[in-house]
Amino acid sequence: MIKRIRIFSFLYLLASHASFSDTNTTLLEMENACIGKPDAAKTATLSTLKAECRPSVNHGGAATPDALAVDKLSTDEQQILAAIIRYTVATKNKDANALAQLITNDFVIIQPGGNAWDKQTYMDVGVAHLMAMFTELSLDIIPVRIFSTENAATVVGSFRLGGLHMGKPATTFGLGSISLVKKNDQWLIQHIHNSGMQVY
Repeated sequence: MIKRIRIFSFLYLLASHASFSDTNTTLLEMENACIGKPDAAKTATLSTLKAECRPSVNHGGAATPDALAVDKLSTDEQQILAAIIRYTVATKNKDANALAQLITNDFVIIQPGGNAWDKQTYMDVGVAHLMAMFTELSLDIIPVRIFSTENAATVVGSFRLGGLHMGKPATTFGLGSISLVKKNDQWLIQHIHNSGMQVY
């Protein structure tokens, strides 16, 4: 039986920022090296940085679907995707004011482990902590499915969150769903539910 592996929810790399100046590339290499089929270069990256992948049980071959082809999306789907992109950009830029404008007043986020935060808690605790914790904050959301009606949508996608923590790259990744509603011709995020970690 092929042992499937996945990455720790946070990987702390024992390397200086000077050695790995492109943080986002380093985070992506860390993830790719833990999906079960690393190549020699990426295996060497983990070895050099003393990062670890954790063995996990076989969940029946579950895998991440391919990312959506943007050029095949409808106009509404492209607007939904644009709202998510604005959310990731505001997060990367540590722009809390812009971020607050992109989520509804009844927004709720459920994090791995089951913590549920309303908008105020998310902004005052979650976002504030995230922005203080990381330098060179990085967030990527890659949609794999969009289900939508005229004024509501749910997007399923993979995510990668990380940056530099105390000068060392750290990352977590997994799957999540994002629910949006359309108000005054603008798509806003109403709910986010993130899984623990990616299963390959």
